[in-house]
Amino acid sequence: MECFDILKFSDGQLREEHDCAASEVPLTLVLDGKELATLLCSPDDLKELVYGFLFTSGLINATADVRTLTVDETKWTAFADLAAPSALEDTVFKRLYTSGCGRGAMYYSVTALTGRAKVVSELSLSPDELLTLAGELQKRAACYLETGCTHSAALAGRGGIEIFREDIGRHNAVDKVIGARLLAGGGFRDSVLLSSGRVSSEVLLKARRCGVPVIVSRGAPTAQSIKLAREMDLTLAGFARGRRFNVYSGAGRIKQEAAAGADLDRAELKP
Repeated sequence: MECFDILKFSDGQLREEHDCAASEVPLTLVLDGKELATLLCSPDDLKELVYGFLFTSGLINATADVRTLTVDETKWTAFADLAAPSALEDTVFKRLYTSGCGRGAMYYSVTALTGRAKVVSELSLSPDELLTLAGELQKRAACYLETGCTHSAALAGRGGIEIFREDIGRHNAVDKVIGARLLAGGGFRDSVLLSSGRVSSEVLLKARRCGVPVIVSRGAPTAQSIKLAREMDLTLAGFARGRRFNVYSGAGRIKQEAAAGADLDRAELKP
């Protein structure tokens, strides 16, 4: 965060105050010597961001696919070299410009875009467990609570949040938690992806790329993300705030009978 002297208008008066804002940097990703993308992001956990971005974009399948990765924080440039650079040339990639702030891009093979394989997982949650996770995400968002300027994302299990990250971009926050899990050597099959932002199709595809079975967001999903989630049998919950949420897909993973004391009148379950 960076702090500034500002003028604040309130109660009909202008007064001097000290206010803080979230930091933002342009991180340029150079892959195998070629500039791939520039990510507008928070200057934290940048290696995790790069690994998550490369993985969810389909450019790598595992951390071992990256031979070297260095981040120059004086020039805000990340240099990544693949273990098998020729594999990139043999795949037909399509660049997608995302709905996030700035001109974000994702890279997907045609196969990844057209595949609709269903998510396989035995994970289930009660409404109480889902709402507890959503509340914990909000409580951990220290930078947001200070500045109102960031998104947050987390990976959680039945025992609570396991990895949490914040960033000025919702896509970046998701990539950071995914990159952190990859670097830790963990899997995603029994994980819940939590997000503070809207769930657009590119966020849903990031989750599907990992095999995450459940997405829970404080925001709304787009129509396309709902359609994709239903095709993939991925559980998609939105507007998870206070004591309510909507389930747009995969309601079978939300176990109402396990939620002792849950206020089910306020938890809107949709097929």
